[in-house]
Amino acid sequence: MSIARMPHGITSAALPAAHRHAAVRDRGLIAVVVLAFALNVLGLGWGLPLSGIHGWDVDGIAPLGPLIAAKRMILDDWWNSGYYNKYPMGHFFVLMGGYAPYLGYLWLTGGLQKPSEVYPFGLADPQTVLTVLTVIARSVNVLMGVGIVLCVYLTARRFGDRRAALFSALTIAFSPPFIFYAHTGNIDTPSLFWSALALLALGRLVAGECRLRHYLLGGAAVGMAAATKEQTLGLFLLLPLSVLVLHARHAGAARLTPWSVIRAAGERGPLAALGAAGGVFVLATHLVFNWHGNVLRFRWRLYGVHPIYGTEYPGGRREVDGAVEAFAELAVHTLEAMNPVLFLAGVAGLLVLTLRRPWARHFALPLLSYTAFAVALFPFFRARFVMQAVLVLAFFAGPVLASLWTLGVKRSRALAAAVLLIWGYSFVYGVEVNSLLVGDARYAAEAWLERSAAPTATVEAFSGPTYLPRFPRHMTVRQSAMTATELAGLDERSPDLIVLSSAFSLRFREGTEAGELLARLLRGDFGYRPVQTFRREPLVSPRLFAGLSPEIVILARHR
Repeated sequence: MSIARMPHGITSAALPAAHRHAAVRDRGLIAVVVLAFALNVLGLGWGLPLSGIHGWDVDGIAPLGPLIAAKRMILDDWWNSGYYNKYPMGHFFVLMGGYAPYLGYLWLTGGLQKPSEVYPFGLADPQTVLTVLTVIARSVNVLMGVGIVLCVYLTARRFGDRRAALFSALTIAFSPPFIFYAHTGNIDTPSLFWSALALLALGRLVAGECRLRHYLLGGAAVGMAAATKEQTLGLFLLLPLSVLVLHARHAGAARLTPWSVIRAAGERGPLAALGAAGGVFVLATHLVFNWHGNVLRFRWRLYGVHPIYGTEYPGGRREVDGAVEAFAELAVHTLEAMNPVLFLAGVAGLLVLTLRRPWARHFALPLLSYTAFAVALFPFFRARFVMQAVLVLAFFAGPVLASLWTLGVKRSRALAAAVLLIWGYSFVYGVEVNSLLVGDARYAAEAWLERSAAPTATVEAFSGPTYLPRFPRHMTVRQSAMTATELAGLDERSPDLIVLSSAFSLRFREGTEAGELLARLLRGDFGYRPVQTFRREPLVSPRLFAGLSPEIVILARHR
């Protein structure tokens, strides 16, 4: 393989060492990594210690998911051990590794005996252990969140100056979804970490560094991203085209032709990338040893037949009608996940740089493929479903804002001041997530219940436990469904308090039976009226996460 010639006579062979030394001295890189770490750590104790087995992480797999998966694979039936979870096993294995030292300590000291899937799970002190496992899982996400920012900086640095790389990295560091999901046990941050690593490898290829290790890194990262969350695969549907074109261009072809691109598919680098992607995906999804469980999960993803719920899987209702509405929802959620100014900068960069810079065309392809993938397949959109689009747009927003800053420094102080205001606004837009994590409305509800409720109080909660405050241990809590039968039985059960959470009540839509029952309950038709409401709203950013600081309404008897 020949060494491609770079500008100013620098060979691609000389680049890695030079970039490593530059990275060590790069104050911008150090600053953005420290800032990202601080934002990802502030509020990490959100909803801790656990009360029972449920944390506040909606759709999180920690703490029990990896624990149960390990028990089934290691202690039960390692061959075809069945359906585990709606997500692939990739991050389960990562967390198993993270849990292992602590679980080994518990095993040696008697804190873990005869593991079980039933509470207390074979644990001598389940509440403490589950809380520690949650902290471990969240800490992994903190580090992966910082890793995303680092990968974006190092990738963007290949195509522009340090300021453009810094601004691209700040776009990610200040994005509310990237901050929020670094504080949870969800798989969104891990899937984006592996995606960012794959884009880092793509950046190396774009820069002409067509070494075997970059092909292997890119392939393995794509395989791991898909094995963590399959929807992330949408980013990389057109990646083989970029890899083949780049290989043909930089690895010795006299000129780029269709035949040279086709021939590149049989050469060592692209084949290594393909093998790494397939091998990592097979291993990380436990595909060979749990074929049956994976088939059940694929059947659900492809045909909508859930292994447990059948066709009535909760939360699977379609909310968008047609491609135009789906694209509009994708665009709006992406704008909110970045903030309007950074979104406009990203779109402007996408339109301009794609015409002027070869690297931009290769990085536009992941955004194009993910947009088509999401518009075609997603039944609804949330902030965490557009993080892939934010990741790619960050590479385009950074150069635009860096150019504005340079122009402002040279010609207009007002423009330079405007860029500073943009970053100040972006910081506040993102840090509101930390404010809500630290001051979640459920904390005030917990304090009120501890202070005001009778020691023997009984509570009826019309919500899933993930969306509720942690109740004092002396309270008796009953989970109820919003049905006419359940509400009609309130007189007989006569709970002292009823607790509602806005995050769960979103399911009770107007015009439905449940929505009408909720309205009647709040009006007092069933003998209860609101006595306390706890609310904490963001001031600058929109409400992006239903499970973060939901409104809590407490009702008491009035007759």
